[in-house]
Amino acid sequence: MRIMLRLAILALAGYGAWRLYDEYGKQLPAMRPSFDEFSARTKRATGRAADRLSVDAEDATGAITDAAVDVRDAAADAGASAQRNLREPRTTSPRSSF
Repeated sequence: MRIMLRLAILALAGYGAWRLYDEYGKQLPAMRPSFDEFSARTKRATGRAADRLSVDAEDATGAITDAAVDVRDAAADAGASAQRNLREPRTTSPRSSF
């Protein structure tokens, strides 16, 4: 019974596809220019988006490089400050005299 139901559904799907092709298949040549126009517009838009993305990626790369240099300089300054603090003799804290 299941097989008969599945075959009936498959037959109806095939009939529906045939009817769609029969009804709209003749219009495909008339639609061809609009498909070509859509393809050309999409290609141009994709190219412009890729160009903008490339410029933005270069800007982001520059900003990230600048931030990395700032972090490196800050880390070097902190390291130098820590070394200076370790070399200097400790003064006694007023709290330690209690």
